[in-house]
Amino acid sequence: MWEYYERNPSYAEGYNVCKTCGSKYKTTTGVSTLRNHLKKHQLDAPSMKQKAITAKMNPFNELEQNEHTKYLIKWLICDSQPFNIVDNNYFKAFINHFCPRYTIPGRQQVKKYIIDAFNNRRTNIINELHQIEGNFSLTADMWTSINNEAYLGLTIHYVDSNWCLCNFLLDIIPFTTNHSGINIANEILRVLGEFRISDKIIALTTDNESAMLVCGREIADALDAELSSKNFSHYRCAAHVLNLSVNKGLKLVSDSIDKVHALVVKIKDSTRLCDRLRAFCKIQDIKDLKPILNVKTPWNSTYYMLERLIKLEPALFLLSAENQSIKDLYPNDDDWVTIKDTLIVLEPLEKATKHLSASSYPTMGDVRFIFESIQIHLDKHSKKNDFTQRGLAASINQKIGEYWNIMDHSSITSAILDPRTKLSIFTEESRRSVCTYIQSIYETYKRCSADTPTTNDTR
Repeated sequence: MWEYYERNPSYAEGYNVCKTCGSKYKTTTGVSTLRNHLKKHQLDAPSMKQKAITAKMNPFNELEQNEHTKYLIKWLICDSQPFNIVDNNYFKAFINHFCPRYTIPGRQQVKKYIIDAFNNRRTNIINELHQIEGNFSLTADMWTSINNEAYLGLTIHYVDSNWCLCNFLLDIIPFTTNHSGINIANEILRVLGEFRISDKIIALTTDNESAMLVCGREIADALDAELSSKNFSHYRCAAHVLNLSVNKGLKLVSDSIDKVHALVVKIKDSTRLCDRLRAFCKIQDIKDLKPILNVKTPWNSTYYMLERLIKLEPALFLLSAENQSIKDLYPNDDDWVTIKDTLIVLEPLEKATKHLSASSYPTMGDVRFIFESIQIHLDKHSKKNDFTQRGLAASINQKIGEYWNIMDHSSITSAILDPRTKLSIFTEESRRSVCTYIQSIYETYKRCSADTPTTNDTR
């Protein structure tokens, strides 16, 4: 209707002016009066309801319907919406208001569309992977959902034709059988066969669980038997090595950590204590921070809990002064020294864990440099007689040393090929053996290259 009126123009403020005859109506005039005036000029201005009814009588054709459904399915997938959202009356009213010609598919139709989209995308991925000239590496991990269901996640990594590091989730495999290394290996090999990339896999990185170590050996044996592939390597996750090592060391300071854990739980479980802590933060001019509670598995959650505790110390002191239950859990002077010295030991390891856990840039070349730097840091603090956490530093260093004996060999190639380090990271005594090792790898690849005919080979 408003296409036939000028709404509150500057030359007639407070009025709506008919574009056909210039009649003026106050802006408070009802829509029905304005619509009746248009009838004098034989102009039709249907209401929104009438438009919706008309649109429903003229729905999209099949091509238009499918185009709109494509965007609906994409939203459902990317926003993790449930299938039955399309049966919600408010959702239907929302869509019908903006696009009354669109017929919203039902829940079962949506399920079928999503399964079809998944299968089409899977087929496209298979074709796209075959167009990549280079090889692939994998990372695999077992995890359990909130419903206590086990899944194996498999991520693929590669360098594309533009020399960009790429990765994406290749598959999530429901695991209902025993989580043995053989079963895990069989599932991974099945997926590789389905995507037809078994002959292009050169590495698998996993955590240090015994089942994953068996899995690595099984895959190496299978690829060697089927494809005569000698280039496959199984790597241990460097960040997981740090996690295991630090968790072992933290047992030495468990009393202080348990005390802090109980304090944080006490505060977070009480709305009144949280409000009082917030008020004391304001008094002490501390940014409104909340205590962080650590969890059992990732060690750095303990680091973040202790780090936040230090920042909240002035406010926590005031809170303990007015609340006896907080005072009973508040760290004493020895606890504060333990906490602060523990943070000194752990700070470089937290930075290393964050760096080595990245997926948007390569980290293999940094493993040797980072681990040697950490070992120097831990060795220095383990020998300080006046340092309260020298035992913690020594324990972590000892555990890292055990794993480094295994990881040492696998990090040589990446360290030498990294232009930032090359041979400078190795001692004078080890450079000769390292160069011999790299030469042997080069000869292996040279033989494999000679044995593989190229597309231009006319023999």
